Amino acid sequence: MLQQPSVILLANVVIALNSMLLSALFQLYQREGNQKALARLKKISAVASQYIHFLGHYNFCGNANPIDLSTLLPGL
Repeated sequence: MLQQPSVILLANVVIALNSMLLSALFQLYQREGNQKALARLKKISAVASQYIHFLGHYNFCGNANPIDLSTLLPGL
């Protein structure tokens, strides 16, 4: 079982990632003038984590290629 500080850290990372994605989507939709998407965006919580696969083995060291969030936006 995960220790409480680990769970809190993981929750904060999920919220930070979601906040960055939502902010980028907000800016994109605002530039495009997409009012329908902006209205839908207001109903999304940064606390959501259903799309994250928490099981498995992850390596966070030595990544020379950081994730470019702008490449993720078209798929959302």
